[in-house]
Amino acid sequence: MSRSSFLILCIYAFAMGCGTGKPTGPGASPEEPISQGNFFGAYEFNEAAADARFLNKSVTIAVLVSKIGKSQDGRYYVGAHKWSAVPGGEPNLLCFWEESKATEIASLKPGSKISVTGVCKGKSADSSRNPPYRIALEKCSFRSYSDEEWQALMQKDVKPTK
Repeated sequence: MSRSSFLILCIYAFAMGCGTGKPTGPGASPEEPISQGNFFGAYEFNEAAADARFLNKSVTIAVLVSKIGKSQDGRYYVGAHKWSAVPGGEPNLLCFWEESKATEIASLKPGSKISVTGVCKGKSADSSRNPPYRIALEKCSFRSYSDEEWQALMQKDVKPTK
């Protein structure tokens, strides 16, 4: 490989975020969350690509809260369904808080509009849910939105990366 080709490759890799260990694009920062629909869509379209983009990385997802609960192992979570408003059933996205920060979610209720930031732990099979899987985020924090802010955020929504 010529020196100029190597330099171009290095510049391209730097520009694409290669080797940074951080995701790029929607969901990569609290300022630009990915919608819950596009986050689920990324996993359903190509799980390997979604894992490459999100697994063990910090991600920010705009979600409509469907449940605030406590898991069987005693950890508090905020849950969201794949579809924004599914009555009953267990949520497909579980966002876990560290025990010392669990009081942060006490103000939330089903229907709350938030962006949640946490470390994605990937998709796993779970027959108690519809569709039969769950995606977990760990070490979460959140930001609430007014109705106006939520509408503006949803209008900026983008398609998932293929």
